Amino acid sequence: MNKQTLRNAILAERKSLDSNFIQHNSQKIFQQYQKFNFSKNSIIACYSPIHGEVDTKLIIEDACIILLPKVIQGSRILEFYEIFSNKIYLPEIILAPLVAFDKHGSRLGYGGGYYDATLNYYKTINHNPLYIGLAYDFQEVTKIDTDNYDVPLQGVITNSKKLMF
Repeated sequence: MNKQTLRNAILAERKSLDSNFIQHNSQKIFQQYQKFNFSKNSIIACYSPIHGEVDTKLIIEDACIILLPKVIQGSRILEFYEIFSNKIYLPEIILAPLVAFDKHGSRLGYGGGYYDATLNYYKTINHNPLYIGLAYDFQEVTKIDTDNYDVPLQGVITNSKKLMF
């Protein structure tokens, strides 16, 4: 299945989720997240959920320094700013939204390539954050075709498990 067909199928399923499913499973994902025992001082990049994505409210409330992404104008590179101060940081951990993932750590996003561009830029400045996707179990697929610029996830947290690749 090509990327766009897979993307459309998973997004249609995710958009049909009701708020009870999202909240219940986001709570389970938060419980899996807690098993990582990240330091309270970790600088964690997260996101504000859209279109049925995993709700990150509990993660945001739990972390000491939480960052949200914004696109650097004229590029596809994200910079991550602290919610309260607007100070820009290089994150130690990136918790990324995704449309689908596979057992090899391949990630399918919305198709803009923002996380890939950002992580490829980070390589040029020798910055290597831990890159973890947040997803519901049904977002796991057998295989995602990748391109040479795609950056694989190092882990995924779902409502039933945490995986490291």
